[in-house]
Amino acid sequence: MSLKEELGEQARRHPFAADAVLAAALGAIALLVPHEEDRSPVGPDWIVMSIKVAVFLALILRRSWPFPVLGLVLVGTAVVLALAHGKSPVVAAAFVAICTVAYRGDRRTGIAVWLGSAAVLTAGAAVGAGSLFRFENLSMLAWTGFAAAAGNAARSRKEWFAEVEQRAIDAEESREEEARRRVVAERLRIARELHDVVAHHIAVVHVQAGVADHLLDTKPAEAHEAIAHIRRASGSVLDELGGLLDVLRQPDEPITPTAPAPGLSGLTSLIDSFSASGLTVDVKANGVPDAIPPAVELVAYRLVQEGLTNAHKHGSGTATLDFTFERGALRIDIANPCPGVPALAGAGHGLLGMHERAKAVGGTVRTHNDGDAWRVAARLPFEPAV
Repeated sequence: MSLKEELGEQARRHPFAADAVLAAALGAIALLVPHEEDRSPVGPDWIVMSIKVAVFLALILRRSWPFPVLGLVLVGTAVVLALAHGKSPVVAAAFVAICTVAYRGDRRTGIAVWLGSAAVLTAGAAVGAGSLFRFENLSMLAWTGFAAAAGNAARSRKEWFAEVEQRAIDAEESREEEARRRVVAERLRIARELHDVVAHHIAVVHVQAGVADHLLDTKPAEAHEAIAHIRRASGSVLDELGGLLDVLRQPDEPITPTAPAPGLSGLTSLIDSFSASGLTVDVKANGVPDAIPPAVELVAYRLVQEGLTNAHKHGSGTATLDFTFERGALRIDIANPCPGVPALAGAGHGLLGMHERAKAVGGTVRTHNDGDAWRVAARLPFEPAV
């Protein structure tokens, strides 16, 4: 790291100390180096000296209170100019204060500070010189403008670097997300292939079990051969299932005991979690619940979870959740106000997932915007209990 970079890093770590050094350096130049315009001030020497000291000391607090410091510095500098014949190196403190406020504010603030500071300092210089139309007085407009422009340029540079850094972070996150998406897609592809293999072996087991049952008494040798086929096929199934689980497990997923699949009994805590995050959910139930298979309960839970998630993200903070228990079917209706913007208007992965989940148990999902609310209507059929 170069000396310049090291000094810049120390200034960022210790801003108060850096401002103290800056104030001391400017004060030393203004107070210790003799200047022609300070030798015969209009007022007593000690008054001019005291004001100069106060002006430069105020710069130490320029980061903490930029506007109060600017006001104090402008007034002090204008008084010094009025007492010192319109010229004094103390204006350097005013330029630093102007630059600081322009850096902390926006473009409008910089312009307002520039014009206001130029007016105050020009007035002080005009009083000290006894004339408004002097080159030194008019040049005050240019110097204050330069200070404000420097602060604005420094702020713009900082914002540009921050934007570039954020773009780099976003691009890196997008690359990581794309990599994760490809990994998941590949896992699903392999899982589907393994599913086909497992289904084939299960079919073999089923057929050979029927053959063995039929030949066990009449042709024991052929029955034993069928049982051997069953043993080999079932062993292959176990191996393929192990591979299936390994493929579907996330790389950072800990190996923990499998928790029970969520169902309708877990909806209360799910709805409570949405309520705690600011979504008001009005729940209604119609009909008498029948014995619903766990697979259908799991799909119902996931549909409610996805629907309320979209209501929370895209809605106005309220949602209605209606359950209708029919003979051999469960209906779920979710609605949330979404003024002017349909929910799930993005990539649509959540909507696609809802359709796929419902389809897996022979159900359907219908989504639409009726103008006042975004609605999700699902019907999940199941075999009713006898």
